[in-house]
Amino acid sequence: MALPSGKKRGLRTLTHQGTGYYWKVKHDAAKAELEVLIGLEARPSACFRVHLSFVDPSLYGPWLAAAQMQGKDVNRINEPEYIGPKFIVEAIAFANTQNWQEKKKFNVTYKDAIFTV
Repeated sequence: MALPSGKKRGLRTLTHQGTGYYWKVKHDAAKAELEVLIGLEARPSACFRVHLSFVDPSLYGPWLAAAQMQGKDVNRINEPEYIGPKFIVEAIAFANTQNWQEKKKFNVTYKDAIFTV
C-alpha cells in the first residue's frame, strides 16, 4: 500500500457529486494502521475517520520475515494498494449510507476490501 504520490502531507480536497470534501492520511506505526480523516469542506467539523491496517516493512523486520515464511506478501496484507481519490469516494459512499453527518465521532474500518462501522 502506498500513500498518495508526491508525499503530500497536508489536507487534500476533492469534489464528489457536487459536494466538496477534504481528506488526510495519518500513519500510526505503533498500532500498525492508517487513519484517513474525511470531512466536508463547507462544515470542517463534520468529519469521519477510516481505520485500516498498515504494516510498514521497514519497522517490522521480524513480523515481515514471519509473514514471508508463511508465503504472505506485505502488498497483499496492506489493503488497498493505493489510497487516493477512488478509495476516498468509496469511503464517502459507504459513510453516506450510514448517515455519518448526523453522528458524532463516526468511525469506519476497512478490512478485506469491505467497509464496516
